[in-house]
Amino acid sequence: MIEDKAFQKQLEGRLHYLCVMEPFLVFEQKLQKSIDQESIQSMRLVDRSRSDMEIKQILVKAVLLKKGFRLQLVYRYQTKDITKNLNKKEAYNALLNHAKHDYKQITLTMADAEILLSKNPKGKYIIKERAIASTKKSGSHDHQKHRLIKSDRSFLHALGVTDIDGNIKKDKQAKFRQINRFIELLDSKIPMSKSLKVADMGSGKAYLTFALYDHLASKKLDKLEVVGIEMRSGLVQQCNDLAQSLELDSISFRQGTIQENDIQEIDILVALHACDTATDDALIKGIQSNAQLIVVSPCCHKQVRKAMNTQGALAEITNYGTFKERQAELLTDTIRSLYLQAYGYKVTVSEFVATSHTPKNILIMATKGQNKNELVDRTILDKINDLKSQFEISHHYLDQYLV
Repeated sequence: MIEDKAFQKQLEGRLHYLCVMEPFLVFEQKLQKSIDQESIQSMRLVDRSRSDMEIKQILVKAVLLKKGFRLQLVYRYQTKDITKNLNKKEAYNALLNHAKHDYKQITLTMADAEILLSKNPKGKYIIKERAIASTKKSGSHDHQKHRLIKSDRSFLHALGVTDIDGNIKKDKQAKFRQINRFIELLDSKIPMSKSLKVADMGSGKAYLTFALYDHLASKKLDKLEVVGIEMRSGLVQQCNDLAQSLELDSISFRQGTIQENDIQEIDILVALHACDTATDDALIKGIQSNAQLIVVSPCCHKQVRKAMNTQGALAEITNYGTFKERQAELLTDTIRSLYLQAYGYKVTVSEFVATSHTPKNILIMATKGQNKNELVDRTILDKINDLKSQFEISHHYLDQYLV
């Protein structure tokens, strides 16, 4: 009789365990299968089991890196995110542990189904499954347009442009359009070479640096090197960490000014919104390196604005501060374009993005002619001197370095 009671108690305990844990066991099998078969698309772990947990939530996304299939885990803290790329075994063990001990709401999204696992206040698991369409819905209204940079690219999520599912965030729609506009403008001008070295002077948060790297990497070059130059050490560290988390071994970032960096043999030079004469420093680096493509989006034109001393009818143009500012911009960028032409570059000027996004929207693109060793065109230098004379500018920043 005692043995029967003991057995009954053991059986009741087992049944209770199965009642509570069976949904979790089902989830465990689904998770393992989705990872093994690489059908997992994303996963969310929210609603912390303990209030003292520093990690608010974990966002997971399937990515295909150089080393193969990986699951990208974004650990979201109160003030920062930490990203880890794990292989199948590492990801399965980590996610199973977090699901079991740390979070009460888990969503597992696969190619054709979504699994919802939750734990009620009594500790009982509840699992639900629903079928989803096999085609992924875009989060952007312009998803039907052809984009050279797709919204599912891993670097966009790492930079905060898209969410874990690859949907463009509402406050990043303009940034996504800017990224694609930039790549579209450059695409037809990218040098036909199997080896490219790219320098982004003043890379900032590196939205466009990573976008250009991603686009060039898709061209299957024999050798690709992308270097971002940035003064702010915090941004340099942040971008290097991001590149490492994405396992991008051909992109790196250095701290320093454009003028003092010693990068050489540049094929493509980019400088977007480098302030005042920093744009000129970038042009000098590009010209001296015989870069095949130079792309700048000028910002600020203080040097010429201060140097202008107009007389007669021209004085009316600069009589008002706003007009003087615009004239300084026009004059500065015209002289820059002429200098590029004098050194054998074919120059095009276009609008980078809509002025509603940023008023600094001019993009100057210069492609090197076939003869890289041609002499400086003195007739163009004479045109530059005539322009300076009309506005009584004694010198332009580029004069001392290029003439």
